[in-house]
Amino acid sequence: MGIKEKFFFVGYRLIRNRPFILSKFSDLQLTLAKSGVKVSFRAYVGAMFLISTIVGLVSFGLVFFTFSFFLELPLFVSLIFSFGLGLLAFLVSFSFIYFYPSFVASTRKSRIEANLPFIASCMSILAGAGVTPEKIFRSLAKTEREFGVGREARTIIRDMDLLGVDVLDALRHGAERSPSKDFANLLEGIISNAHSGGDLAEYLREVALYHMRERRRRLRDFLNTLGFMAEAYITILIAGPLMLIIMLSILAFLGGGSFFGLTATNLLYILTYLGLPVITLIVLIGLDFIIPSR
Repeated sequence: MGIKEKFFFVGYRLIRNRPFILSKFSDLQLTLAKSGVKVSFRAYVGAMFLISTIVGLVSFGLVFFTFSFFLELPLFVSLIFSFGLGLLAFLVSFSFIYFYPSFVASTRKSRIEANLPFIASCMSILAGAGVTPEKIFRSLAKTEREFGVGREARTIIRDMDLLGVDVLDALRHGAERSPSKDFANLLEGIISNAHSGGDLAEYLREVALYHMRERRRRLRDFLNTLGFMAEAYITILIAGPLMLIIMLSILAFLGGGSFFGLTATNLLYILTYLGLPVITLIVLIGLDFIIPSR
């Protein structure tokens, strides 16, 4: 048993008989299922409290030791700072572990929805060739790298092979666990199509065309946003700093006054080595958020 498994095991033992605590995190149970994190709900909640407590106590001890023995601050001051920073470490650790499944689910959702036109097209081709829904998902289970739905397809196949449920119930469970609402709608549409006796290949073809149109619309919106950001970048990071550098250089040459105790030379250094890199990093992070996944 590895260290990670030991944390989950101890966490499960600590939390298993405390349903009043588990009830406070009921939303986390569905998020865990959507994220695909292979840990039980009780074990995850228990490990969340256990790890956060350990991080808080270790931080408290390290800060208290540093403040008391190295900085030689008074005992009361050391305790106050140690408690505050230990509590902060506990909260940061707790929040990170709590929101980690949401982050994983969001990442999986983005990847699935970016590939959904191609997923639906592939399924439509297979259905048009007379392949049954069960075999379609067996084929999708082998395409994790291409489409990003291999885990969802393997879970559906597992429900059929190991749990003995029929294909429609397996698809329904897969829709409930899927992090992508669009992919869940696709699975529910297949179920409805089977109940109504419709043409599965035609349905999947219409879904593929719809998501392809949506993909083109999102790309147009992205290009418009990118054009706006390019203009803002030229204004904020090229023209603006260039004017400030010229003005500050002239002020430094003339021996101008200070601004909040900072001379023109100091402001020039701050702008060049701190301001511009920070603003550029913010722009790059913003671009990373809006650039389509594929």
